[in-house]
Amino acid sequence: AHERCHQLAEDIAEVRDQTQAKLDAKTDITAWNDMNDDIDSSIKTVRDMTSALRLEVDSRRRKVDETLNQIRGEMKSVDGKVDANHDQTQRYMEEAHTAIHDRLEQSASQARGLEATANRHVEIHQEMDSKMDQNHANLEIRHSKLEADLRKQDEDLHKEVNDRMDGVERHHAGVAKETSKRVNALDLRISGLQGASGEAKRDINKLRDETNSLMVKTAAHDVDIGKSSDDLRKIERSRAEDNQRAK
Repeated sequence: AHERCHQLAEDIAEVRDQTQAKLDAKTDITAWNDMNDDIDSSIKTVRDMTSALRLEVDSRRRKVDETLNQIRGEMKSVDGKVDANHDQTQRYMEEAHTAIHDRLEQSASQARGLEATANRHVEIHQEMDSKMDQNHANLEIRHSKLEADLRKQDEDLHKEVNDRMDGVERHHAGVAKETSKRVNALDLRISGLQGASGEAKRDINKLRDETNSLMVKTAAHDVDIGKSSDDLRKIERSRAEDNQRAK
């Protein structure tokens, strides 16, 4: 609109210049009047164009004002929505911050509880370790004592068995020696009593009975020796079982 007004002003100035040039060139009144009529017509046309342009500018200005008012209303609505969203976001952030703070406090409380439980477990494990060490030491002492007792018992049993075997051997040697003496005496009696056959027969029968008795005693001693051997094997088996249980 401003450009059109400027253009109209230039046109008017140009018309004036042309009119002035024509007036300067011609001084005819009729032509002057005609020119004045043309100028008046042009001026009227310019005024009409200016009025139309003003009306158009006013119309456009009203439209622009309406558009600006609409934009202002929309901007106010957008500002209200932005403020509402900001308030809502602020409340949400505060609620989230409060919830996160509560969760952190709860997690810290749980962590402190877990740390206390872990410390308690450490103490319990230390107590268990000390008890296990003490029990292990006690077991070592009991094992050493039991091993010493078993060794002593084994040595005593071996000594007892050896003593019994020595006694049995001495007894057997004494019986054999006595038997040999009696057999020698029997031989002497037989050689000395060859003349007296009846008495010799009685002596022979007596000696035969004594010999049988000595043989019976010898067999009994053999049985005692077998029993002693069985006792020794039982003692050895008992010692092996005790050693196995001690392991």
